[in-house]
Amino acid sequence: RGREYDPRFDAAIAQSHRKHPWKKLALAAGLLLAGIALFAVAYLCLTKHLGTSELDVSRGYGFAALGALVFIPGFYHSRL
Repeated sequence: RGREYDPRFDAAIAQSHRKHPWKKLALAAGLLLAGIALFAVAYLCLTKHLGTSELDVSRGYGFAALGALVFIPGFYHSRL
């Protein structure tokens, strides 16, 4: 018996040749690394390694908040 066209297998063939979303993966990795960097700057500000005034310490809280805003989506999407 010869090979006949069977439309049931079209979806399986199409899924096996899907491309990887490299741009989305790069964005997730970039957000993850930027969040880690912002957390590092926040740590240095809060421990008074970057500046000694109270204004510099309060900037550490801002960097920590920005780090969380950037790190959380990057971590979430890099795990998917």
